[in-house]
Amino acid sequence: MTEFAAKDMHRIRSTAALLTSDNDGEALGAARALCRLLNQHGLDPAGVVGAGLVGRSISSCRDIRNGPAPVSILRPHQLDVRMCLAYPHLLDEWERSFLGNVVAARSISEKQRSRLQVIVAKVERGRR
Repeated sequence: MTEFAAKDMHRIRSTAALLTSDNDGEALGAARALCRLLNQHGLDPAGVVGAGLVGRSISSCRDIRNGPAPVSILRPHQLDVRMCLAYPHLLDEWERSFLGNVVAARSISEKQRSRLQVIVAKVERGRR
């Protein structure tokens, strides 16, 4: 495993930021470039992203405890949806359907955000 230089981390972060572009071609190009950058450092992109999404150790793709944390490409509403979907027994059918539709959205409306906050609060109460 190679050490990450500041220049490399800057390139990785900059490229990852382009993943949120509204231009599909630019986002796709960024995804491919990010995969190349991670592969150059001996990392499996799927493992890095997976570890970043669930907030676990990245040891599944390589042990880089002394290196930088993986970059999460999920938006805040997508993180909330993932948390809620981890507790399907606390959700009714409509809520599961709503979450399934919202998770893939680049952005959500204020009405959807409000409804998501209600569901998040319900799940957090149920988890205790």
